[in-house]
Amino acid sequence: QDNCLLVRVEEARDGRLQGYAVVLGDNNACYEWRLLLQEVSSKKTESSLWLETEGQYRPDLVQNMPDQINVGLCGFWLHFNKDALPKGQYRIGMAVRNRVTGLRLMNWSNRRLEIK
Repeated sequence: QDNCLLVRVEEARDGRLQGYAVVLGDNNACYEWRLLLQEVSSKKTESSLWLETEGQYRPDLVQNMPDQINVGLCGFWLHFNKDALPKGQYRIGMAVRNRVTGLRLMNWSNRRLEIK
């Protein structure tokens, strides 16, 4: 877990998750991204759900973070069947792997997803 991976969730409702994740100080085009959902009652990362997301180009990040490399590639969104998840609260995070160096990072956002 490392704070150089900045994870921001802008929308978490109605079967949709949207936001961005940036590896600060590195080339973001080199990373593979996986969204993590973990029940709040569980603190074991291995029990988390690992979900693939759709990439979303974010020109606002390019404008607002000009010192970061390929930051426009850092947006994500995901539609999911909320009825497929057990009821409860989930932490939302991101796990990344650099395809060149093999470096792996993960971090959690400050947002929660509630399935009722």
